[in-house]
Amino acid sequence: MSQSRLLPLCAAVALAACHHGAQPPSGAATPAPVRPARPSGPSLAAQTAGLVEAPAISRSTGGVRLKFAPEARPMAGEPLTVDLALLPSVAADSATLAIGSSGHFTVVAADRQITLPALEANQVYRQSVDLTPAAPGVALLDVTVSLHRDANVEVREFALPLIVGGAANAGGTAGAPADAGAAGVASAPRAK
Repeated sequence: MSQSRLLPLCAAVALAACHHGAQPPSGAATPAPVRPARPSGPSLAAQTAGLVEAPAISRSTGGVRLKFAPEARPMAGEPLTVDLALLPSVAADSATLAIGSSGHFTVVAADRQITLPALEANQVYRQSVDLTPAAPGVALLDVTVSLHRDANVEVREFALPLIVGGAANAGGTAGAPADAGAAGVASAPRAK
């Protein structure tokens, strides 16, 4: 390589090396490091204390969790309010909760389908559902959550297990014979 070509190449490399790691002038403002915003207020766990995670029955991850708790002990034939907490992990334009009873409950007509406007990720959205259990035993309340995002709909289904007691007896425990002991087992007559 000739000296006339080598000299400009060396000068360019030397200039590039001089500016590598250069500090801004002392009067220039240096940008502050960006820190993630800390959420203010109580955590999601604190906002849903006392509620139980609803088991999902669909394989879809759906970007949403559901927690629930009945406000009182479910009793057959008695009105009951079930508190729901919707916890989306993604933002959505809207959400729809469809409440199904599978014949185990009579759901108040206004609560069979609940529509929520725009949802933010990692927030708690609380709703209540009024229903009446039909019979004692373990019953499942079906809740289908549809998240509407842009032109897509993500669906996740949940089955909320509720243990429904029998109608209250006068002077006895719910669902047990009137002469039942504290454990709900009928007592045998005493021998004299």
